Amino acid sequence: MNIPHRNRPNRVHAYCLAALGASTIALAADNGTLSVNSDKVAYDSLWERLDSDGDGLVSASEAAQLPRFADALKVADEYHDKRLSRDEFTKARAAYDEQRISNYATDSLTTARVKAALIKDSMVSALTISVETYFGQVLISGFVDNEQQIARIREIATGVTGVKQVRELLVVKS
Repeated sequence: MNIPHRNRPNRVHAYCLAALGASTIALAADNGTLSVNSDKVAYDSLWERLDSDGDGLVSASEAAQLPRFADALKVADEYHDKRLSRDEFTKARAAYDEQRISNYATDSLTTARVKAALIKDSMVSALTISVETYFGQVLISGFVDNEQQIARIREIATGVTGVKQVRELLVVKS
């Protein structure tokens, strides 16, 4: 299936969003010049935090300190030695940021779909229900009138595209 170019997902947009999030533009107060502060401090801090043994490489076990960074390590590990040099770390960080942006968008869409499905159902009052999604895991919380509504909410949420797991913290009003 050919998708017109203007409708295809564009990785450049994801990279731009990552760059905007990772950089700040600051006006230097002493001479009035415009400069870009490129988050080098945060980059170095993350490098130092992950390179806990100080050997100048981030190993797979060190990368595991940061949730889901192991996937980025696999993408950026050019020598397939399960360790990242500074250059490989830069690539891994970009892949990690891209993954986080993509997952945020996907989770937001999943949350909206679950909320919409709850609103459509006449048995459930969606106004007292909160929905949050993190990597496809949906947390539903709030107040309901009875146990049947809890079962119905779980049934609805489980059937929504993008939902991998449903957890609920629902309280029956007394």
